[in-house]
Amino acid sequence: LSAEGGYWIQNDIWRTDSEAYKKSGLRESRRDGVLADFTECRNAYMKLELKYYILCSLKNQWKSPAYVQDVLMSVIRLAGRNPASSGAYSSFEEIGPSIAEPLPEGTESTVVVVYAGFLKGIQAFFADYYDGREETEKDVWHALKIPGVKLSAAMKRQHPSMNFQEIPDAYRMSVKRFMKRLVIRRSWSYCREMLMYIQYFFHVFYGNGYTDGFLEELSRQDVESYLRWVADGYDKKNATYRSKAVSFIRSWLDYIQIAEYTRAPKQSMERLIFDEDVPKRERAADT
Repeated sequence: LSAEGGYWIQNDIWRTDSEAYKKSGLRESRRDGVLADFTECRNAYMKLELKYYILCSLKNQWKSPAYVQDVLMSVIRLAGRNPASSGAYSSFEEIGPSIAEPLPEGTESTVVVVYAGFLKGIQAFFADYYDGREETEKDVWHALKIPGVKLSAAMKRQHPSMNFQEIPDAYRMSVKRFMKRLVIRRSWSYCREMLMYIQYFFHVFYGNGYTDGFLEELSRQDVESYLRWVADGYDKKNATYRSKAVSFIRSWLDYIQIAEYTRAPKQSMERLIFDEDVPKRERAADT
């Protein structure tokens, strides 16, 4: 907020025709005039948070200037006025759509929907912002916050992330430990793909009645069931998907067993997944 000579922090009405806006590197707006109005925010600290969130959204291109002007103008006023009016909150981290004060009677339904989504987004943003843990200890990893991760300029603009919340609680720490090692050795896209297949692995086992502790007791019969589920689940996709659904899982399980993870299969991997279990990938000419 101190950028551009402190324009963003000193002014409660931001304009697209201001010198600060022109120097900021923000995308050009379709029209000159008011970009955002924070004058109705009653809580000084939450006003700073609101400004910071909007400016980050603009500078990181999560939201366009036109969207802020056309859609969020009234929502910003509501967000600044409603949550802080009772004096019960000191940060947007503490609020959410479910506990926000009722909107004024007659508020358009489209505004109600956007307002609820906006509050949810800003709450999640500051919950992560104030979280002092290392990035790899969290359930959602942002690539730009992990030292050693190599990203292209194009990938950086996308602000890539990985979400571990779909991994069952019993195995989440183990999977994050495995991915923490992998993420600084392999490409981000490879790691995302690995996580996707690990999520799929847990999804099909739990979806077929397995419970916490199944992985440690994994048997050849369980693997044969998994191979059938993979064949059915990826029936309409090319063989590459089926191949990775087995080979990626074998790489993961093989490593955590060798590294003696507590949550690793007890049975030797040589007896669980055989080479011939991995479906052969299609050649490009066969696709």
